Amino acid sequence: MTGRHGVVQPEDRPPFDLADAYAVETPDDNRGLYARWATTYESGFIADNGYVYHLGVAGAFAEAATVDDGPVLDVGCGTGLVGEVLRSSGPWVVDGLDLSPEMLDEARAKSTGDGSPVYGDLHVGDLTATLDLATGGYGAVVSCGTFTHGHVGPGAFDEL
Repeated sequence: MTGRHGVVQPEDRPPFDLADAYAVETPDDNRGLYARWATTYESGFIADNGYVYHLGVAGAFAEAATVDDGPVLDVGCGTGLVGEVLRSSGPWVVDGLDLSPEMLDEARAKSTGDGSPVYGDLHVGDLTATLDLATGGYGAVVSCGTFTHGHVGPGAFDEL
């Protein structure tokens, strides 16, 4: 309920929001949050907040890269928002990487207009550790919402 001065009271707070995401401190915290959030992430957080950053990131990526660069790794792909936009804009070959198997389950369920999966391969991986991916296996990397407060810092770039 909203208080006297328009302050949102705890019972009005959505089940998960940015405060939850910013409160995580470890990969295990992240895993736990996104395991609980996966099935409502798009219908809740994305829809409720008018989140459109994935559109801008995918658009900028498509302008800077070409399909001929090779397969794309969508780092921190979550439910597959960036992959969906890329695949709808051209014949991109896109694989996804995320810390949360539950978020990857949501991404795995997505398909393009012709019914093919949005992602070729989906990998569970922790960007703060060594990744089990072939060196040089991707021509480009894209990411949206991963390198941010409480999630992944710049140290992960060396692994990518």
